Amino acid sequence: MATPVAAINEYESKIKLLYLQQIEVDRASKHSLKWVVLGGFMMQSAPNETLPLVMLSWFFECDEVKNQGFDGLTGRITVQVNNGTTWTNSAIDCDLTRSVHDVRLNIDIPPFAGPLQALQMRYQFNLIPYSNILPEVHIDPIFEASDKTDVVLLVDGMKLHVNKSYLAMHSDFFQSLFMGNFAENSMEEIPIKDVNYRDFHALLKVVYPRPEFPNDRTCEKLLELADRFLMPGVTDHVEQHLLTNTQLENDRCLWMADRYSLQKLREHCISRIRCSQDLTIIRNSSVFCEYSDFTKARILDKIIDKVEWDEFKRECFDHHHSMNRRTNCVGQIDYKRVRFQ
Repeated sequence: MATPVAAINEYESKIKLLYLQQIEVDRASKHSLKWVVLGGFMMQSAPNETLPLVMLSWFFECDEVKNQGFDGLTGRITVQVNNGTTWTNSAIDCDLTRSVHDVRLNIDIPPFAGPLQALQMRYQFNLIPYSNILPEVHIDPIFEASDKTDVVLLVDGMKLHVNKSYLAMHSDFFQSLFMGNFAENSMEEIPIKDVNYRDFHALLKVVYPRPEFPNDRTCEKLLELADRFLMPGVTDHVEQHLLTNTQLENDRCLWMADRYSLQKLREHCISRIRCSQDLTIIRNSSVFCEYSDFTKARILDKIIDKVEWDEFKRECFDHHHSMNRRTNCVGQIDYKRVRFQ
C-alpha cells in the first residue's frame, strides 16, 4: 500500500498559448522533478457547429525522485482553457511510476463566435512522492505441502510446493528442468533465482485452479516472466486482457505487443491510430524508440493508407459526376477502417 510523505512538488504555470498544431508550451523543473508540456488543439465537427478539442501531454522525468528512494509521485493536474470568452476547467489524477512518465488529457471546449487562432491555457499540480510499504508475505495455501505436490521451488526465500507434471504441462522451461538431464531433476528443493515471490506467485496463479487473471498492474511483469519461463498460456491470458479490458495507453500496449510478439494486440493497437493526434501520441511516447523496425513499418503502412484514402476522396469529389457509385461502395468499407480526420 502506498504511504505518501510531504508534498514537495507544487507548481502553477503562467498563461500559455495553444495553436492549431501541437508544440512545446512549457518546460520546467522543481526540486527533483523535471517535465515538458506539449499542447495544441484541433477542430472537430459537431451538428451545426465546429468545436475545438484541446490536446495536452505532460512528460515527467522521475529518475531523480526514484533515486531518492521513492517509488513514484501521485496527485492531480488541473487545467484551465480560455476560448476568448469563457474558461473551461478540467483535471486528471496521475500516478507517476516510470522513469519517464507521460500524462495525457483531451478537453472539449464550448462553441465560440468568430475565427479562433489561439487558446489560452494554464495548469497547476500538486504531486506527492511516496514509497510502497509492502504487507508481510504469506504463502498461498495452494502452494503448501500436500499429497499432490512432489517438489519444492525456493523463490525469494519462500518455499512453494508444486506438482512437477502439472507445472511441466504449462511450461516448457519446467518440463526441461524436471524431465531433462539436469542436476535439478533429482533435487527435492530447486532454487529459482532473479525473481521475487510476489511476481512468481502471480505467474503461477494464472494457470492454477481458481486462477487470478492478469490486470493492468501485473500484465507487464507477467509477460516478462511468461517469456522467461516459456508459459504461452500466461501470455495468451495477458494478450486477451490487453485486447479487451485494459485502461493502459495505446503506446504502452503497442510496446508490449512488439516486445513479446503479440500479433493480435499489435494489429489492434495500430488499428486504434485513427487521427493525427493518435499518431502524435505514439511518436512522442517515451517507448517509441524501443519499437522494432517491423512495428514502425506497420505504423507507416497505416499512414500510407490514410494518405491514399484522402487522395481517393479528393478524386471522388473532383469527379463526382462519374464516380458516385464507386464512392458510396468504397466509402462504406474503407472509411470505417481508416477514420482519419
